[in-house]
Amino acid sequence: MAKGTITISGEAEAQALVGATTATGTFTVGVDDTGHDVKFFGATSGKSLLWDESADSLIVTGTTTLVGTTNLDAVDIDGVTQIDAAVTVGVNDTGHDVKFFGATAGKSLVWDESADELIITGKLSVKEGSFMQNSTHQSLVLGY
Repeated sequence: MAKGTITISGEAEAQALVGATTATGTFTVGVDDTGHDVKFFGATSGKSLLWDESADSLIVTGTTTLVGTTNLDAVDIDGVTQIDAAVTVGVNDTGHDVKFFGATAGKSLVWDESADELIITGKLSVKEGSFMQNSTHQSLVLGY
C-alpha cells in the first residue's frame, strides 16, 4: 500500500476507512476556529466519546479513567462522588477556604484559611473519644 497523505474534501463515503486503520503523526480534524464534531464509539452500545464543536465540549458516555496527573481548572460535579484516597487542599503555608454545607439553610463547616480557623454554624457532636483544646493539649472529654 502506498504511503502518503490522504486529503478528503467535502463528505467521504462511510466505506472509505473500514477495518483497522493506523495513523502515525498528528491527526487534525478541521482548522483552528472552524471545528467539526468527532465521535468515537465504544464496544458497548450507547458508549462513546464526542467532541461537540458547537459547544466546544468533550462528552464522554461511560466510565472515564484518567491515569497520571490531571490538571483541571474548574470541575462541576453534579452527582455522588467517592474519593478513595487522601484529599489535600492547597500546600503547606498556602491554604484555601473549604466549605461543607448541611441540609439546613445557613448551616455549614468552614475552614477559613486567612484566619486559620474552623467555623461551625450549627451543632458540634462528638460521638466517641475526646476533644483536644489549644496547644497545651488540655482535653475536654465529652459525655456519651
